[in-house]
Amino acid sequence: MTKEEIFNVLKAGIVDKYGINEDEVVLEANLTKDLPLDSLDILYFIQLCEDKFKITIPDEVAEEAKTVEDFVNIIYDIRNGVVA
Repeated sequence: MTKEEIFNVLKAGIVDKYGINEDEVVLEANLTKDLPLDSLDILYFIQLCEDKFKITIPDEVAEEAKTVEDFVNIIYDIRNGVVA
């Protein structure tokens, strides 16, 4: 799966779950500042990522992620064995 495909899945999930306009969901979007998700929303978003891609995102990795692109890269890396 490419990073673009991962982004498209995440974008659809964000639009569907949080009702955010799809034009606002760009790679550079900060989850708390641009989209505005609160801390509980972020936990649900991480769960959405894990469920959609059948992965586990380590807490210390998730804590560092701020943007949609950060999550795209994390998912890509986990799926390709870069992050354990």
